Amino acid sequence: KSQRHNTTMSPSRIIFGSCNSQHQEQRLWPSIIARNASAFIWGGDAVYADSKRFGKELAATPEIAAESYQTLLNNSGYQELIEQNKTIVGVWDDHDFGVNNGDRTYEHKQAAADLFVKFLQESNKNIQATHKKYSWPLMEQRAKKNKGVYSVVVFDFEREGDPLLTDEEAGIDPEVNEGEVKPLSNKSVAIFLLDVRYNKTPWIKG
Repeated sequence: KSQRHNTTMSPSRIIFGSCNSQHQEQRLWPSIIARNASAFIWGGDAVYADSKRFGKELAATPEIAAESYQTLLNNSGYQELIEQNKTIVGVWDDHDFGVNNGDRTYEHKQAAADLFVKFLQESNKNIQATHKKYSWPLMEQRAKKNKGVYSVVVFDFEREGDPLLTDEEAGIDPEVNEGEVKPLSNKSVAIFLLDVRYNKTPWIKG
């Protein structure tokens, strides 16, 4: 049975996390789970797919990135968060993108985008059957169209049950907004997930 409608939940609580190395002990999950939030937002670096050897920075291959995500998905603490049927979404930064301080020149960026979306989908696999919105369709479309993984998610904590709105209900994303601003309650929260890697211009070398 889904815990989304559990009356003990704190429906107006959202947790943000970032900079999580899958190589380190995952001590954060018990504290995050104990906060009993409605959603967990990755703010970047869900994993560290890139590496350093003999002082040289090495970009991740798609195979290494996939293995990094799977290591996190297999972690017992993260699995417990998934099993609680929380909304898990977010955006990447350089290390889960695949290269330190990465930009648009990264040769595996298309594969990296596909892997990131798949990671989010796996993180929401228990509730995808309830509604397509948990598969992040607009983000997936952008990844496939070589646009990156940016998106916006909106929660309305005034309505009963699941506070996560579909893209159409929120009416903010330009892919679904037809110029009409939809009214939202004063207990709505919009989180803009900005991709600052996929199309980033390289730093000018001085």
